[in-house]
Amino acid sequence: MVKQHITSAAPLASAIKDLASAGKTTFATTQAVWRFLNNDSVSFSQLNQPLIEQARSGLAQSVHPYALVIHDWSHLQFFSHNNKSHRIKMSHSLDLGYELQSSLLVDAASGLPIAPVGQSLSDEQGYRSTFDDELHSYQPHLDALTTDIAHIEALNLDKKLVHLIDREGDSIAHLRKLSMQNVNWLIRGKEGHLVDYQGISQKLGQVADRLTDPVSRQVAYKGKTARLSVSETLLTLTRAAAAKRLDEKTGKRVKRQSGESLSVRLVVAHLSDSQGKCLAR
Repeated sequence: MVKQHITSAAPLASAIKDLASAGKTTFATTQAVWRFLNNDSVSFSQLNQPLIEQARSGLAQSVHPYALVIHDWSHLQFFSHNNKSHRIKMSHSLDLGYELQSSLLVDAASGLPIAPVGQSLSDEQGYRSTFDDELHSYQPHLDALTTDIAHIEALNLDKKLVHLIDREGDSIAHLRKLSMQNVNWLIRGKEGHLVDYQGISQKLGQVADRLTDPVSRQVAYKGKTARLSVSETLLTLTRAAAAKRLDEKTGKRVKRQSGESLSVRLVVAHLSDSQGKCLAR
């Protein structure tokens, strides 16, 4: 299984694949990979360099002027692994381990993955990133991600990048910061957040309910035929930012902070069955 998983990642991990030669047992392969990854003379940024080269090579073959970067977090759970040091408690007391954040570069033309261009791992000491070799103080998800996005943009990958973040990315403070840096972003909005639409402050979900004349077509969904309808409109984000961090001096939560309004495009994708029942939105 070790050899199988190493071989399947051949385009992105050629150096590790070379360790899994046919003449080695599974145990010997595991030891060889461990020695390779546990080499203190090789930094995280050096290990990431072949992936950046793969990203450049993959994008050079894409015909699309844009490229997508998908950002997400994973829990690496090691509750029963007491020899694992510096574990953190994540969602609950039994959820012990580490948090991994990954940024995956995707071809905008084909939708196929090209390479992970950045990763960071958080433990009780802080977090480490593939963009440098320092141990950083722990930061909330979006604070650390905003820094990583700046690193990715600085790679100059010769495409216009669009950064995709799930619902957690609907943070007005971070969206303002990314917009000020001319970063293209796409998030999954929270329907309960207030937006300005046609001069009226209302919830995002209410705006989505009012959109008409969608573009529709049939699609396959879980083995059945469904109808996908897509609508779009322009709206403005004006709400104040509610920071989650605490003031270092007072120990109290930082006050809400107003900021510049953002003109954005809302895209609503609605999936329904043959009876018109909503399957997803």
